[in-house]
Amino acid sequence: MPVQRSLTSTHGLDRAALLGAAMRRVATLLLVSVLVCTLGCGGCNSEDSADAGAESEDENKKKDDLELTPTRPLLDPGLVAEEGAEDDRPRVLVKPGHWMVVAQRMKANYDDFVGETSARVLTGDEAPVLLPQTDFSLRSQRPVVLSKGRPKRIETEVFVPNAIGKGALVSSALRRRGAGRELAESTAALQRMPSYQYFVLVLADSPDEYAFLKVTDTVRGPYEDDDNPYDQYYHVVLAGSAKGGLPVPENPLAMSSVAYVVWDRLDPERLTPRQQDSLVDWLHWGGRLIVSGPGSLDLLRGSFLEGYLSASGDATTELKEADLSELNLFWGNRLRGMRREPTNALSPWPAVRLKPSEAAVPMIGTGGLVVEHPVGRGSVVTTAFRLTQREFLNWKGFDGFLNGALFRRPARRFARGPYGGLRAEWAHLSEYRLDSHLATPVRLFSRDSGSEANVLVDLEYDSITFGGAANPPVATVDRLEGVAGWTGFSPVAEAARSVLREAAGVTVPGSGFVVACLAAYLLVLVPLNWAIFYTLGRVEWAWLAAPVIAVVGTVVVVQQAQLDIGFVRSQNEVAVLELYGGHDRGRLSRYAAFYTSLSTTYDLTYDDPRALALPFSTQSRGEQTSRTISDRVFPVVSEKTNESELRGLTVPSAATTMMHAEEIAELEGPVRLGVSSRGHRQLENRSELRLRDAAIVEFTPSTEGPPTYRGCWLGDVQPGESVLINTTPLAMSRESLDEGGVPFTDERRSAAELLDEPPFDIGPVLLEAFRFAGKEDPAYAQRSETRLVAVLDETPAGPTVSPRASQLNGMTVVVTHLAMGLGPDPRPDVNSRQDIPIDTPYEE
Repeated sequence: MPVQRSLTSTHGLDRAALLGAAMRRVATLLLVSVLVCTLGCGGCNSEDSADAGAESEDENKKKDDLELTPTRPLLDPGLVAEEGAEDDRPRVLVKPGHWMVVAQRMKANYDDFVGETSARVLTGDEAPVLLPQTDFSLRSQRPVVLSKGRPKRIETEVFVPNAIGKGALVSSALRRRGAGRELAESTAALQRMPSYQYFVLVLADSPDEYAFLKVTDTVRGPYEDDDNPYDQYYHVVLAGSAKGGLPVPENPLAMSSVAYVVWDRLDPERLTPRQQDSLVDWLHWGGRLIVSGPGSLDLLRGSFLEGYLSASGDATTELKEADLSELNLFWGNRLRGMRREPTNALSPWPAVRLKPSEAAVPMIGTGGLVVEHPVGRGSVVTTAFRLTQREFLNWKGFDGFLNGALFRRPARRFARGPYGGLRAEWAHLSEYRLDSHLATPVRLFSRDSGSEANVLVDLEYDSITFGGAANPPVATVDRLEGVAGWTGFSPVAEAARSVLREAAGVTVPGSGFVVACLAAYLLVLVPLNWAIFYTLGRVEWAWLAAPVIAVVGTVVVVQQAQLDIGFVRSQNEVAVLELYGGHDRGRLSRYAAFYTSLSTTYDLTYDDPRALALPFSTQSRGEQTSRTISDRVFPVVSEKTNESELRGLTVPSAATTMMHAEEIAELEGPVRLGVSSRGHRQLENRSELRLRDAAIVEFTPSTEGPPTYRGCWLGDVQPGESVLINTTPLAMSRESLDEGGVPFTDERRSAAELLDEPPFDIGPVLLEAFRFAGKEDPAYAQRSETRLVAVLDETPAGPTVSPRASQLNGMTVVVTHLAMGLGPDPRPDVNSRQDIPIDTPYEE
């Protein structure tokens, strides 16, 4: 017991001590808290503390099932909200009349997710925007499969009609597969690019070094008027620094809004195989790739671009002032105005010694420091020095070199505006100031051949009235989508429409068909029927068989009439296959007409997910009929999986609906120019195509008169065959084409006598295939070209169409750009902005 009392007493003392210590700690903490609140904390600021608290709160807060970023275009220059915008929606820069790719980053936090995302273009009232001159609206859709906890970038191809007005929106929605309820929806306001604006895409390991492009006169040409101080020709997209994906569409058909690509020390392996193919196709379609040589050429050795480069890097070197003398002499010169001070090399410039490729051409006025090489319709230009060399950027002649040499645009002249500011316009093409033909080198034959220019006619300002004009300026924009835009009203599309209108007509069976059916029916009903049962000894059964024979005969007659009239369904198709010499991929444009006597809804499935399809207007431009509020809108769905689908193409009863599709055609080998064993030129068909009525035409422009033409008739060219080429002068002109004179008429007539009659006359489309660029396209009118034109008696294997048509006819025109020149040598500007202000604006 004494021991127990002693233990009890000691435990009581410990409890008292612990209680006192705890009270002292509480008092100390309270005192420190008061001091912190009163005096602040020197080791942190209030924003950091708030952020830390927010992070702690977020950790304790349950995350959403799905995390989504706002929908943004893949080619995103990072626009801010437009001045005077009515709402605070994010803004998306779009080029009307072109396909674009929009992207969202998605992440499923708790479970795997299987769903679908869709995107639509809406009016400001959130009504669907109709496709040009049709009763159809479009919704783009694709599946979404997310693994738990793994973020993914989801890309969707969206077509932006050129008829979008102010306040138009792009709306995207996400839902579970098979569920109607939307889990997430977002909208963004569309900011449309004018017809003459395009993208410049910079792919560099340090893209921010190219931010200077955004403020150059080449990108933002000064043009003072009442509304704007400059003309924005390009939007620059800087990419390459992040480890994530690059903003290169995997579908080249969605790259039509890109005019130039700048490449600087970017690892080509960062592009997916589809992106690599897309860039190569875009290059053949007219794109211009600008390669900053040092560092880039080593990375590109052995890559997908090696065979297209204008030069390889022979060895590293250094450039001194003497090496830049020709560059300074030519590109620093001005016809009107002061010579530009030479670019300095205060210290040697790191460079690479260029070894030009076989077909490469040294650029004039560069002393071999810049080399360019034609690739299909496009070109690759390579520099021996880095484009971001500080002394080069600070050179007063840099912008003229960027405009004339690197972008290969016409020479400019600078003049004083009406308020004392600056104006820049083309020195010898002033009426084409805002023409899309001079803004981008990309051309797609079925979209652009023969299309009129987008001309801005700007009247001279009246010198008497300050800031005023004698008459208001007149602006004429022929194509809102500009060059390379998806259109149903180009000359080629109009020709295809006229062919399909003729082919889709309903033909009533002739008297021969009726007589033959009646004779066959009477033969079976009377003598054959009686003979069979007479042989069996049952003549009375012939009366019982008569009704059965009548029913069967009716079915047979109706079936044959369907095939002749198109009583059930018919499908006629005109295709244009555009190829490029030496390239085994081409672009296939399909124009199809679906006729049905009973209302039918078609679904089309393409094996290639890059295929794009839209309803095609049955009316030519200017034939549009006014719609009423009661008119029905037919929604169609474009869905991308491992295939490409167009669902919901509705054809009303006894009517025709047309469809326009474009695909990437993969050939077994290229069609190209070659040289025989004896040194003669020859055409080499390494593809699987059986070319009929093949002819070659060589177009040579002239600055002193009309262009000249040479050509030769090849006839049939079988797969794997090589045919010698021996051209002679052709009596061919734009006037003869306008009158419907297809070249080699006699040869075509002779060849037709040996063939079955084609399903329809493809002459109007064939005529367009022989049309070369004229004054409507000043950038290409001065480029020589060798072109092959041929015919296929069918269309390449196409989509699976459901339901299937009873009648199916098709023909294809093949247009192959075998070789194309670069055009006239580039020239420096006639003066520069440093020459302004001057007493009077420059006049020629």
